[in-house]
Amino acid sequence: MLLRARYYQGACDVATVRRRTKFRNLKETYIVFICEEDPFGMGLPVYTKKNRFTETDALIYDDKTHAVFYNSSAWSRIQDEELRDVLRFIYESKATSSFSKLLEENTLRAKSRPEMEDEYMYFMDILEEEKEYAREAGRAQGLTEGREAGRTEGARQNAVETAGKLLREGVSLQTVIKCTGLSENDIKNIK
Repeated sequence: MLLRARYYQGACDVATVRRRTKFRNLKETYIVFICEEDPFGMGLPVYTKKNRFTETDALIYDDKTHAVFYNSSAWSRIQDEELRDVLRFIYESKATSSFSKLLEENTLRAKSRPEMEDEYMYFMDILEEEKEYAREAGRAQGLTEGREAGRTEGARQNAVETAGKLLREGVSLQTVIKCTGLSENDIKNIK
């Protein structure tokens, strides 16, 4: 999603900048994504990109580019009524206001025009690509979490085995706790 925003930002710059344009004359641009599901998994209804320097939050890197990501699955948490209706329409496919009814009519009209079919299919391909990217990212995160859980469980099992050996050798409870990092209850369960 972020790379797509960068791509669109570059495309906007190419389309709006003429040769020998002075830097101060660059136009301010906004890239807006309206997503059916939460694009970043934090439950927020809106995510707004801000550029900052790594070394300090006191300085904003204002290059006049903006990216805003709307999570239509969180439409009920939007304060602005018109925006809330639009996001609800996108998420539920239900027109509840005059504006969302107008959107619904225009969407149906666009889908029925043969010359728009190619654009619509391209858009659907992009959506499918984004969904696959999200699935792959989820699988990768799941594998990472699974490996980490396996390492944690392995380390714990090793600590339990070490504690058992130390206890059989007559090492004090406090020393076993210190050496293994296990709790007193864990060690009592080993006995």
